Formats: sequence, structure tokens, C-alpha cells
Amino acid sequence: MPNLLRQETTSVICALRILFQMLNDADHADVASEVEVKLLELAGSCLQYFVEIPSEAHRDSWTMLMLMLLTKTLLLDNEKFCHHITTYYVHLCQMITLDLKLEIRTLLQKIYIRIGTEFHITQ
Repeated sequence: MPNLLRQETTSVICALRILFQMLNDADHADVASEVEVKLLELAGSCLQYFVEIPSEAHRDSWTMLMLMLLTKTLLLDNEKFCHHITTYYVHLCQMITLDLKLEIRTLLQKIYIRIGTEFHITQ
């Protein structure tokens, strides 16, 4: 059986990029709610899958995807960020227990700091 990890992550990255672009594009405002539903489903599934990957090598192959997903989430406006983070939160908490690359840990830190600010947990 061929190793299809590269194709797997490349296709998911492409789909996520398209959905994030459509979500933030005024030309697609008429379908923004449908796009957001699809994006929440796909991103939530990606995060859940990532935390359940048993192999460190397989998880490493998902690093670029996670970096892109977390970065794009941080770039969302406040309303969209809060909406997305309520879906992602449990998976992000589960990621803390994993042995993650520094880049992912840094993005998680930024997300948790923003969560504290947006949900008035911190001052």
C-alpha cells in the first residue's frame, strides 16, 4: 500500500485555504454561513484527527496543515474567531498533552491568550 500522507495533507490544506478565503471574501457573502459550516466541520475533523494520530511520524506529516489552520484561525475577526474557537476548544486542549513542534506550541499560546481576551477571562 503506498504512503499517501503527502497527498492527504495537501488536499486538506487546499480545501481549508479555499474555505478560509471564501469566508473572508465579500464576493461570497451570500454563501458565508454555508461556507462557515463546512469550514467548522472540516477544521474540527482535522483537529480531532490530529490529536488521535498514534504515530509521531504521521503527526509530523500534519504539521504544515496544523500551522496553516491555527494561523488562519488567529487571523479571523473577533466574531468569527469566537465562533470557531468554541468548536475547536476541546481539541486544542487535547493538543497540549502531545509532544508538539515549537511552531505549533507558539500558535497555541497565541490562541489561548486571544481566548482569554475575547472571552473576558483575562484583563
